[in-house]
Formats: sequence, C-alpha cells, structure tokens
Amino acid sequence: MKIHYIILVHKNPEQLCRLVEQLETEQTDFYIHVDRKTDISPFQEKLSRPNVCFISERVDILWGTISQVSAVLNCMREISRKGEEGHVILLSGQDYPLKSNRCIAAFLETHRTTDFLFHFSLPSDIWPRKGLDRLEAYRIGLSKTEGKKQVKIEPCAFTLRNFYHFLVLLCHKPAMLPKAIRFFFTKRKHPSGIKPFGGSFWWGLKLSSVNYILDYLETHPAYWKYHQYTANPDEIMFPSILCSAPEIAKNIWNSDLRYIDWGEGKESPRIFTVKDWETLIRQSELREDFLFARKFDLEVDSVLLDQIEERRRETES
Repeated sequence: MKIHYIILVHKNPEQLCRLVEQLETEQTDFYIHVDRKTDISPFQEKLSRPNVCFISERVDILWGTISQVSAVLNCMREISRKGEEGHVILLSGQDYPLKSNRCIAAFLETHRTTDFLFHFSLPSDIWPRKGLDRLEAYRIGLSKTEGKKQVKIEPCAFTLRNFYHFLVLLCHKPAMLPKAIRFFFTKRKHPSGIKPFGGSFWWGLKLSSVNYILDYLETHPAYWKYHQYTANPDEIMFPSILCSAPEIAKNIWNSDLRYIDWGEGKESPRIFTVKDWETLIRQSELREDFLFARKFDLEVDSVLLDQIEERRRETES
C-alpha cells in the first residue's frame, strides 16, 4: 500500500533530508512544502530524487492563520492528481519516526480503511473558553511576517479590551475601518450543514478522505470564507469537515499517530533531547499508534536522532 508523506518545512534542510531517508521505501513518496519565506534551493539540492515532489505553489505561512491550511491543500491537490490509493500522512519537518518502516507499513495495512485524526466536538473543555472564542471572535493579523501579532474583536462586546483591540487594528490598518466596524457589531454565523470540531493539525488520512476534503471546500466556498478570521483554523477545518460526514466519522481513530509533549504549557510542544530517550521508547511500546513523535531539532540535539535511527535499524532487521 502506498504511503504519501506531506512534509511542511521552514528550516533545517539536513534534518529534512534525514527524515526522508528514514521513511523512504519503494512504497513511499514525499510532497514537501517549503515556506515561501525560506530559500528552497538548499532543500532541493539535498533531495533531488524521483519520489520527492517540491510543491511549486508555495505559501507564506503565518502561525495560527489559514495560510497553514492553504499549504496543506496545495500538497493534497498534487497527491489527488496522481490518484494512487493509500494513506496520506501530514508531518512537520520536526517530526521523526519512532517505529520502523516495516511496522509503519504493517500498521497502516491493518487499518487501511481507517483515518487517524485526533478530534473533539466543540464546545470542549480541552481548549480555553471551550474553544468558543475561536468560532465567535474575529482574529485579524497585524503583521505580514509574524502570525502571532493579531487582535481579537468580539462582536457586540463593549469592553475596554475589545475597544483597545479595535484601536490597535485601526492604528496598524486604518483602511480596515469599515470592516472593523462591521466586525464590532456583527456576530459571526457558523456555516450550516457542518458541525464544529477541534483537534490536531497533524493526521493520517485515506486518499478518499483527502479527496472528500478537497471536494467539500470546492463546493462550499462559504466555509473557507468563514475561517479567514478564525484563530488557528488548521485545528478546526479538517476535523469539522470529516467528523460531520457520518460515513467517514465512523472510521476515524482518535489519534494523530504521534507522541507530543505539551507539558510546558506553551503554544508549541517541547523539543526532545537525549534525556527523553527512555520516555520516547516507552511511549512507542505502549501505544501501537505512536508511529512518530515531535518535536526534534537537529541544531538542539543531534545525538537523539542518531539513537532513534540506530534503534530503527535494529528493529527493521
């Protein structure tokens, strides 16, 4: 069975090269999106091979915005055009496999009719304010280079905080005055026919489910338009589309296929080091669906990647 890997990267060409070399088999191909802000040539020089496709329609990715979804959709379309059945797995350049390629292939073959997507219905206690602020408030970016510089306008909320965000928006983008007034007085209306779900941005989906997402967004432009002003729509759009389709939802395993440590309580998970070696191995053995882990950084700790690669070679043989 074919495995299509989508990989989003913005740095560390050498780490990307190692990731591809670790996952490469006769049944794998790679669709790599390099952030448009980043020079793509070092990545292409290291990975010039027939089973690696660098996406030509690159997106300037800003954290927490719909740009992340756009980048993934461009990769999806490229895979869809080839039409080879199998699983599509979304990775970042800072993911790394914990299990051997043989184990990964066997697991996906056993669950060939299953989608892997961590999800939960909204509202949910998993997110602050039950996630309702993402659906009800307008998030507007202030910077073309830093996605985290945003303001939040809550419709019909006459609070000092809301007025302050309104004024900050006008200071940065005075031309948005008419739209900002509309945001202030107009409640957002969630599109009908689809239920809101939250979840992980990272997943493993059947090709048929990928095609369903592409078809849905093509035929429901209002849904795409709605999320232009949603905070972190990458964690809402795919779970909502798939979990609102009963025939797909019944075959979803609530997993994103990887071990992630959010223990520091920050917006990003912690970067693993050699101190985490035993934890990573234990998690891999405890959970059959933990095929990968994130985050790793070659510039922070390369020894850990060496250890993982050695263990994978041993288990592969």
